[in-house]
Amino acid sequence: MDTSQRDNDRKIAEDQVEISDLPETASHQTTWAAQFRHRWLNWQHTTGKSFWRRAAIPSIVALGIVALLLIVSSIASSSPFLHDLIAPRHQEATKVQPHYTLRTRPLATYKAAGAIDALAVSPDARRLAVATLARTIEIWDITSGQRLLTYREHRSAVRSLAWSPDSTRIASADGTVQIWNANSGKYLLSYGGHQGEIYSVAWSPDGTRIVSAGTDNTAQVWDAHTGKHLLTYRGNNTAILSAAWSPDGTRIASGGVDWQIHIWDARTGKTLLTYSQHKDVVTSIAWSSDGGRIASGGQDTTVQIWDTHTGRHMLTYRGQSNTIYTIAWEPDNSHIASGGADNRIQEWNTRTSEPLLMCASSANSIAWLYTPNEIRLISGGKDGIIKLWQAV
Repeated sequence: MDTSQRDNDRKIAEDQVEISDLPETASHQTTWAAQFRHRWLNWQHTTGKSFWRRAAIPSIVALGIVALLLIVSSIASSSPFLHDLIAPRHQEATKVQPHYTLRTRPLATYKAAGAIDALAVSPDARRLAVATLARTIEIWDITSGQRLLTYREHRSAVRSLAWSPDSTRIASADGTVQIWNANSGKYLLSYGGHQGEIYSVAWSPDGTRIVSAGTDNTAQVWDAHTGKHLLTYRGNNTAILSAAWSPDGTRIASGGVDWQIHIWDARTGKTLLTYSQHKDVVTSIAWSSDGGRIASGGQDTTVQIWDTHTGRHMLTYRGQSNTIYTIAWEPDNSHIASGGADNRIQEWNTRTSEPLLMCASSANSIAWLYTPNEIRLISGGKDGIIKLWQAV
């Protein structure tokens, strides 16, 4: 028998070794350690060495993949560029929240007769008029917080009111517009030219005319002393929710359900400019005191500032998270306050849109109280509480 044949016979004999052939210390001891070693050695001989050769390759590959992932992760954490390439789109870095002053407690509060839909500070800054869904208008003394009188001549909820420029009269609207004496509460006259609910009423700067607008898709101009109809504007084609005079009294802006704001000649009704940047219903319009800009807000949750002569968009404020009900310029035009359905009032910079102040409050209507000694914000909302806030 040659050498190669002997080697083969020896290898076969080794592969056929039984556990019984192992030393006595491994086969006859009864401790749990001995039993475990007995079964382990038997399994090794049964499976053979080829198993370990087959298992080694995938194990090495898996360890290599893990090491590579650890290296890439380490590099990504120190490299913004690479992190941007491999990070999922939906895991973008959280935006830094802007800094602002938070106010949760007003300086003073007054309880109205019902949910507040509109309010206005008198031009002489002495009194506050508040319209409620209880069909009343209340006049309050701002300094003392005393209710001076309550006007009860309306038959349905009052959606809008406005002071005359000389602070002696108030125009308030439901389905009609009523003018009454702000000192005595005496009814003076009514305008009934609309065929639906009236959502906006405003005096001309000289106090001779009033514009009113509502769900009959019209804005109408009429004489504030006689109630005589002067002009009807139909350019919006849908319900109008807000209308406002330019500070010089030559133009009127109106906006509503058609998502558009029209600027038109207050004498002829001719459309001068249309602004179409909003993506939903326009609910509020306010002119800057210099007449060069308009701030408008609506259901698209934005307040937009734009040029009243060219229609050029200038700035968008996105601090509110729900429908905007009300906006108001600070008298020096540097700030705007806005409020709405998210129960927040925001004060922000009109040049940069930087947020300055947030008041946690329901706000269907807001107004600035501006005197030589103080600047305040006044708000009213569905909770029926008039609130006086410290502004920035």
